[in-house]
Formats: sequence, C-alpha cells, structure tokens
Amino acid sequence: MKKNNKKKNNFEKNNFNLIEVIVIALAFSSLTGIITGLFFYFKNNHNLILDKELLDIVATYNKINEDFYGTLNKEELASKAINGMMSSLDEEYTTHMDKEDTSDLSEKLEGKYHGVGITVQKKDNNIVVVNVIEETPAFIAGVKSGDIIKKVNEREITEDDTLDEVSSLIKERDKVILTILRESETLTLEIDVKTIEYPSIESKMFERNNKKVGYIYLSTFSKTSASQVRKSLSKLESEGMESLIIDVRSNTGGYLESADAILNMFIKKGEVLYSIENKDGNKKVYDTSNEKRNYDIVVLIDRASASASEILATSLKESYGAILIGTTTYGKGLVQQTNYLSDNSMIKYTTARWYTPNGNYVNEIGYKPDIEIKLTKEYALNPTDENDTQLQKAIEVLSN
Repeated sequence: MKKNNKKKNNFEKNNFNLIEVIVIALAFSSLTGIITGLFFYFKNNHNLILDKELLDIVATYNKINEDFYGTLNKEELASKAINGMMSSLDEEYTTHMDKEDTSDLSEKLEGKYHGVGITVQKKDNNIVVVNVIEETPAFIAGVKSGDIIKKVNEREITEDDTLDEVSSLIKERDKVILTILRESETLTLEIDVKTIEYPSIESKMFERNNKKVGYIYLSTFSKTSASQVRKSLSKLESEGMESLIIDVRSNTGGYLESADAILNMFIKKGEVLYSIENKDGNKKVYDTSNEKRNYDIVVLIDRASASASEILATSLKESYGAILIGTTTYGKGLVQQTNYLSDNSMIKYTTARWYTPNGNYVNEIGYKPDIEIKLTKEYALNPTDENDTQLQKAIEVLSN
C-alpha cells in the first residue's frame, strides 16, 4: 500500500511560557510597522524603568524620519531594524518572520485553516489537486485527487497564476465555484468555504503472528494533534490493539504543550517528562494526569525528528520504557518563544534549553535509537509499508 507522503518539511515553533513576566510597552503602526512606543518592565516595587538603549533607537528613527533626504519606506525601515536586532543575537533559531511565513506557520500549528479541504500543486503549468481531506466540503462536493482547476468563480486560471494566488481566490468568499478538468470531462462544482481541521496524524492497524500492532504517524505538534491522537488511540484500542508504534520521523516539532498532552496519555502520574532550563534556573516538568497505558511502545525516529519530537521520543524511552528504532535524531535541545507584531509578522527567539528525564542534553548531538536501521534505496523509489525497513522492524519487535 502506498504511503500518504505527509513527511515533508514542517515549520517549527515551540511555545514556552516564561515564568518571569516582563511587561513590554511596544507599539507598531499597523500600516508602517514604525516603533511608536517604549520598552518598560516592572521591578518588584512596580516602578517603571526606562531602557536607555531604546531611547537611542527611538532617537535614531526620529532623526531619520525628520531629516533624511530621499524616499523613506517606513515599513521597510522598521522591518530591517527588527531583523538587525534578531540577527545580532547570532542564534540560528532566533529570527523575524515576514507576514507570509507567519501566516503559513500559524495555520499549520493551529491545526486549522480556512478553505475547502484540498492540497494543490503546480504540474506542467496546471494547478492540480493532489490530496482531498475526507469529510471536508471539497470531499463532499466530489473533488478528487488529479483534478485540474481551470476556473475559480468564473476567473480562468492561467499558467502565470501561482499556488498562493489560486488559494486566495478559493478562500475569498463563503462559497466557491470550481471548474475542474477530470481526464476529458469538465465539471463545475459549488463548494462551501469553511474552517478545516488539518489532520496531523495517520493511524492504522497491523496484524502479525496473531498480534495486533497499532500505528500512529504524527506529522507535527499542532494545537489539535493531542485530540487527534486521543481519538485514534480510542479507535485502535477498541479494535483490540496490543502494542503501539508512534512514528515521528520527519516531524520537526511544534507546540510543546501538544507534546505534553500526548505524553500525559501514556506515562504514569508523577514521572518526569523533561526539564527546562531558562535564565531563572532548571525546572522539571512532571506528568500530571491519572491516565496511563501499559502496552509496549516503539517510537520511530530519524535525522529529521527534532525538538518536540525528540522530547516525546526521549520521554517515552526514559520514563515509559519505549524502544526507539531508526536513526539518530536531529538534536534540537532549545525552546523558542514567539510574539506576533501588529503588522502580522512574528519574532521567534530562544528562551531555554530542555533536558531528557535522565538529564541528557541532545542539542547538536541528537538521541541515538536502541535499534539503528536505515531506509533502503527501494523505499526511496517505492515508499510502501512493505519497503519501510524501520517500520517492519518495529512490527517484528512488537509481534514477537
């Protein structure tokens, strides 16, 4: 059976709530992104302290705004000032993301997006549907993988149209009329435009040696991932699952809270999930749920398993007793905080390190599997379950 190749590059954003609350009075014009306010923070006595360095930034901006001879793009000026601040920190995960990247990231990590429930690609100058999510408006209307979109609301799609332009056309109204070409037949479909829950997991059951082995592939850690995992677990357990494979290969991370929620479904209350070290010191994070499981678990990992994926895998290994199969993980032992700016861009910056339950620090090292197996060339050419040597080893371990 062909795999649904969801293991693509996922944007990464780990959301960590700071223990020390810093009050920042920062205002950006929604149209220009100009700094119009000042940074402040509260001491214990609640006296406002002015950052001297910020005065220099504001004074510089004001002088440029008042005296610069030439055309001044205020939005670009502010954006480059922010970029300069972020790049001066010289840390690879600290960055200023533009509006487009922020929007893409937010949709993926919210686990929801506004649309009809299709994925499209550009092939041979055509906009082609490559995936239709089940139970979405497009699925109900009869859209199928392979359909070529020829018109959106009577607006003809040409070879010059980009994927983003077509996507915006589809989403601009409450209903959309798509004219599609399916083989030699032209169809016109009216489709509702709604908020769609983006599926971040795939689940199924394998049977071998009269044993039922459940499988859950987790593509990212979005806000809806934990609820999707719980739903899949309930289904697999109702079908008699005796052991479980959790696949986080090519999963580059996501919300830390989502990983926490998933771990709480398996690990015994009171066990350490991981620890966080920020400017205030080290804090252990414990399982707080009365929920737990007792069946054997294998976690599939690879070089692209990073951040929240590594937290999930190492916690299940060290606090649950799971077996790790695959190749050494990426090695991202850092946590980022994100803040949205009023122009809909975002800053992302590192605020902490994380450690495994046993105190291991994986950054730039990764975490080694218990059983190391590489994928074969046959899998690269034909990515089926049968050709997936890592998956087959996991099934073998759990069914013997």
